[in-house]
Amino acid sequence: MRLAAVIIVNHFLIDTPSIINFGGQFIYHFEMKKTKVQLYRIHNEKYIDNFFGNQITNLSAIVGANGVGKTSVMRILNKIKDDTKAIFIYEDEASKVKIENRTGNINEHGFFTTKSQFKVFFEKEELVGIKDANIPSLYYSPIVDFDLISIESPISQTEHFKQGLEDFHLDTVERNVLFMSDDIINELTKVYHDIPFYNKLNIRPKQHYKRDLRKVYGGFEVKGDVESAQEKYLDELWAAYGIATKDKDQYIHDSTDFFRDLEINIFSFLIIDGTAMMTTFNGGFELSLTEIHSKATFEEKLKHTFFRKIFHIDKYIGQELKLDFKDDYHMLLFISQESNFDQEIKRKEAVVMRIITDAEPAVRSSNPKKSIKAFINLISDIKKELVGSEFQYINENLNKVIDSLPKIRQKDLPKRLILILENLRINIPKSFDIIYRNRYEIIDQLKDAALRNIRLFDGIHRLYLALEKLNSKSGIKIIDGILTLNLSEIDNNDFKLVIKNYRTVLSEFHSNSVIGRVQLLEFFPDKRFSFGEKSLLSFFGSMFEFTLNKHYHQRRKKNYLLLLDETDLGYHPLWKKKFISALVKVLPVIFSRLEYDIENEGQIEVGNNPFVQIVLTTHDALTLSDVPNSHITYLNKSEERTLILNQRERPENSFGANITDLLADSFFVGNGLLGDFALDKITETIQWLNFKKLELDIKENSEIEDNIELVNLKKKELSNLKDKIGNNSKIYHEQIINIVDEPVMKTKLMEMYSEVFGENEKHAEIELKRLANKLGYTIFPNTDNK
Repeated sequence: MRLAAVIIVNHFLIDTPSIINFGGQFIYHFEMKKTKVQLYRIHNEKYIDNFFGNQITNLSAIVGANGVGKTSVMRILNKIKDDTKAIFIYEDEASKVKIENRTGNINEHGFFTTKSQFKVFFEKEELVGIKDANIPSLYYSPIVDFDLISIESPISQTEHFKQGLEDFHLDTVERNVLFMSDDIINELTKVYHDIPFYNKLNIRPKQHYKRDLRKVYGGFEVKGDVESAQEKYLDELWAAYGIATKDKDQYIHDSTDFFRDLEINIFSFLIIDGTAMMTTFNGGFELSLTEIHSKATFEEKLKHTFFRKIFHIDKYIGQELKLDFKDDYHMLLFISQESNFDQEIKRKEAVVMRIITDAEPAVRSSNPKKSIKAFINLISDIKKELVGSEFQYINENLNKVIDSLPKIRQKDLPKRLILILENLRINIPKSFDIIYRNRYEIIDQLKDAALRNIRLFDGIHRLYLALEKLNSKSGIKIIDGILTLNLSEIDNNDFKLVIKNYRTVLSEFHSNSVIGRVQLLEFFPDKRFSFGEKSLLSFFGSMFEFTLNKHYHQRRKKNYLLLLDETDLGYHPLWKKKFISALVKVLPVIFSRLEYDIENEGQIEVGNNPFVQIVLTTHDALTLSDVPNSHITYLNKSEERTLILNQRERPENSFGANITDLLADSFFVGNGLLGDFALDKITETIQWLNFKKLELDIKENSEIEDNIELVNLKKKELSNLKDKIGNNSKIYHEQIINIVDEPVMKTKLMEMYSEVFGENEKHAEIELKRLANKLGYTIFPNTDNK
């Protein structure tokens, strides 16, 4: 599903209700009468299906002068914390219209209601608005601005700016390093060949303030039992490690020992991460935190911390995993997936039933004293076996039985004990069945929690080992708690392994909705990039970071609306020229890391490769030359009001339009004054026409015996071209020519087309060559020899 249009009913910048179309299959219009909106649509004749690729459902631009209201439109599209009365028009996969009606009153929670909302009609039927299109909007601006705080978005630069410039800088460097160390960077370098890289990188464990971990990350402003316990455990942890430098007592470590400082960071966040679902199956661990952190090695501390967390989640899972643990967390993943962790409960049931069977002869004894003693021992043995809150119901009934014995007359005691014994034989399996059912209802949640912690600790273990291994390699040195890497000397695979494991750790930490943003390490590069370089890397790094936390519900959607507010700001013209091409080529690869949930007959299935719709604002003509004109919204200003230009008022040319030679001379844009995306499409059409022309030439010359040599030459040329052309149809290339807005280019393309397909007009060879030289291609080679 994609956003097709939006009707802005009431906004302080706009005099009258206006509509914005985003260049889809249909163009929408409306009529408004008081509180009634009649919606119409006509087919967009210049629409080309799948124009931006399989995963980009649409790409649109909003342009206009400074201060005309482009960011205000972005606020409306973002919707969060925006109370503009508007009607959002969506199209599903079958082009069926759906609307989100945001024209009613707003309740005390800030949500639009149906009260007093406009009625919307389409094709004589009233449209019932959907409550939520389930398409998260992701707003991005390269500018950190206080005014942008109200535009909530997980990828916003302003969202990353929390405590000051230093933290913002380190946060940005970390995102860039994570992005540049991933294979996805190869997709970006295919478009931007001159993208910069770091030469040296300093890494140190993040120096956290104690107050931050107590309050910001742990949520200790309101202290309940869990928060108080976590604060106590944090204090115990920090006391166990200690701070040698007194003037750094406000920190959790003093940044003097790299691996020791990293340990403190890891265990601090593991304590904060320590919440678990309260069940009757929670257990305890034999070692306290103080005892755990007195162990000699990090691996021992990590192992005991792991089992302490697992036992707290579920003691039966903890018992089985502990038996199977061979210093390899990853192997536990397979055990967790295959087991339901009820073997111990089944064993206990079998033991209890055996106790009853073994005690029966003595209970049936004719000697009352022997009988009562055997029965009391029987109850005692059962209670010893059934320790835990999950057996509370059984133990309470056993206590009632014991309490009732003194009240039974001596002569009735033998028969009564035998009757009680039979009841135990019948009712204890029933009680265990209840326990199994209760456990079955929550076992998936318990296993998910266990699996998450297995992945988390496996990642931590692998990260620590990778850092230790890295420390032994050439090009690496650790001085005063800082690890310095010479990126030109080290094995890039070793460094990638560290980042890969670090990314896994962050992803698993972030999948806990209780915990805040985790930062274990800080990255200090050796270079200072230009604003344009920082802007480019920050954008794609932010998009990449968004996909890391793929377990969070907002990362499990089928469709996303990406709002890019002057993202190309600061780019060199050569980079602006490539921007749209980079978006449509790189973003699908980044978003392919995410999965989305599909509800199918009540079951949740997993889909891959979410779809992305892009709406961007820009001031740059190079960027705009890659956007078809029907996909552009033009804003103008009249006094203090914003005008959305209609079809008659808007400019006519954009896609493939020439930016002028002056731009090339001034900014060294180079050959072809078009955006790369438009150039690729036009070149694709030219190659296809060349191919068809060669086919035609071969057919005509094959009938002339003297032209055999010429035919063979053209067949060779045809073979060379065959691999370059796509499988697109004649209609596809007609559509491409139709949307080209540069008049000379369009005319020449039409002339080429008519020559191939039998039109009588002949065209000047010099013009064709001029066009070919401009694009850097040879058109109809060897026509002079014909």
